[in-house]
Amino acid sequence: MALADIDLFMIRASYMDRPAESRLSNIHMDVAVPHATGLERAEEVEECTCPPGYRGPSCQDCDVGYARTTSGLYLGTCERCDCSGHSGECDAETGDCQNCQDNTEGTRCERCQQGYYGDARRGTPADCKPCPCHRPYATSQTTKTCFLDTDGQPTCDACTTGYMGRQCQ
Repeated sequence: MALADIDLFMIRASYMDRPAESRLSNIHMDVAVPHATGLERAEEVEECTCPPGYRGPSCQDCDVGYARTTSGLYLGTCERCDCSGHSGECDAETGDCQNCQDNTEGTRCERCQQGYYGDARRGTPADCKPCPCHRPYATSQTTKTCFLDTDGQPTCDACTTGYMGRQCQ
């Protein structure tokens, strides 16, 4: 990353009290790529073996399943996505989880989708269970909704008119 986006080199050419002007010309910077280009082969190019979580010719990018944090070295470090165990994919820069599984949602897959209840932060496939609401559904409500009551039991929160009870039974 030290050579990323270089557009100017400044070279100190003299340490005298009265500096004279100096010029450099015909400077070329080689760029190496991992495939044949038809040009002369670039010599003395490092080939990095990236540690877990990094990828790219100089290990400058976060690998799939990792996101850049602001801690650590110059550009931060790549750390495994924090998706509560419900996804292995996240945005490499923001860390926001993508493709949440197991009926979860949120930037960290930290909550259950509508129609499910439980604690998605536990990190198991069975964290979010379907709401156990037994009732006819109004045409305006296509998904049954519930919450975990203070006693730890699921309680339906939108019973159709004429129905009541913990499960709208």
